[in-house]
Amino acid sequence: MGGGVVRWLQRCGSCGVWIRARGVETSGKSPLFDVEALGRPRTRRTVEVPWDEAARRRTFGWLFVASVVTVSLVLVLYVLARSL
Repeated sequence: MGGGVVRWLQRCGSCGVWIRARGVETSGKSPLFDVEALGRPRTRRTVEVPWDEAARRRTFGWLFVASVVTVSLVLVLYVLARSL
């Protein structure tokens, strides 16, 4: 799970098995994830992944875009409601 990016489902680079990651505690400076190889329940481990600057910028970008889109849609719906 390199590069600081945590995906819900990805493949292991060395053996090709599917790996599932689920957030346990995602707030704070180092979120915790349950990680396991699919079909192998004994491989479940809790992993701590510290935030890096790139992940912080990506998260801020997504939150900013989502906020702008949400406010825009609310304004469009308001204008449509007032015009009817």
